[in-house]
Amino acid sequence: GLSPTEYEAKKEVIGDKIIGRLENKLFPGLKQSIVFKE
Repeated sequence: GLSPTEYEAKKEVIGDKIIGRLENKLFPGLKQSIVFKE
């Protein structure tokens, strides 16, 4: 398994990829409007 630190880093990267895809398709500028994400 991944250490907690690795898990957090991986989750962050995957989250950014998913947000990036959504942003490109549906919501241009979405990232700028998200100040805090879990």
